[in-house]
Order: sequence, then C-alpha cells, then structure tokens
Amino acid sequence: MMSKVRVAGFFLVVALLAAALPALAKGSMPVTITGPGLPQAGVDISNMEQAAPFSMAALEDFDAGVIEQPAWAAEGSGYFLERYVMRGRVRQIFDHAVYYPHPGGLRGVVYYAGIHNGSSEYDGRWYYATPEGDRAMRALIAAHAGRAGGNPSRGWSFALRPD
Repeated sequence: MMSKVRVAGFFLVVALLAAALPALAKGSMPVTITGPGLPQAGVDISNMEQAAPFSMAALEDFDAGVIEQPAWAAEGSGYFLERYVMRGRVRQIFDHAVYYPHPGGLRGVVYYAGIHNGSSEYDGRWYYATPEGDRAMRALIAAHAGRAGGNPSRGWSFALRPD
C-alpha cells in the first residue's frame, strides 16, 4: 500500500515538473526597459509571453561568444533592462543588461551588467543580441518613437545603474 502511494506521488511530481519545464525553458521574466525615447518611467512588460524575447539568453547571444565593445555603442545611447524573477506575487530584481541598437540597422549588441546581488561568468561582458531579441528591442523602440512624454536624452551606458 505504502509503495503504491510513493509511486503515485513520484509520478505526480514528474507530471508537475513536465508541465512547468516549458515555461522555465523559455526563461521568461518580467522586465522594465528605460532609455532614449521611451517613457520616463520606462516600459514595463509583465506578460511572460511578451517578455520572453527580453529575457536572459533570449536577448543576449551567449552562444556567439564574448565580443569587444563596438565604437558605436557609446555611453548614454543604450537601453537599460532590469529583469525580475517572481517570488509569489513579488518581483525581485534578477539582473541588468544594456542593449545598443546598431546605427546601420545590423544586429545590436548587449552589455551584460550582471546578476543583481550575485555574479556569473557572463557579467561585465559584451555580446551580440540574438536576432529575435534585436527585432523585439527595435520594435519596442519604434513603437515609442515620437510619442509625447518620451525621454530623448536619457540613455544608459555600461557604467550606469539606476539607484
């Protein structure tokens, strides 16, 4: 009797994990994006499906490896991403990154500032944006271009972090 309960419990846990793994694999996390032309308070994306292209490793092309900072990725011209994990209904800051669109329309780059109150081997390094992440960032920037209340001069650099 007891072994049947344990087996049933084991299969229940496996089923729950299998259901949760697709969401975890996507890596979706809420994000707030600030930068030139965006609203003063930033663009907050809480919908996990919409936030997916901005998530860690969805925006940064870690597979392409570390790159040198491009000359066109100038201080103050980037878009600061603050990404969160959810602890119940509470957001906790997970990490920070800065996206720089390529001025000639090619793939942008990302400075991965790092994990909040932690560290990883990716911290403090430059990466290309993934094609999907780059398209999502450009679409977000274009959606806010020319809107009243934008913040045309407030960009972020790899050295800046809001308090």
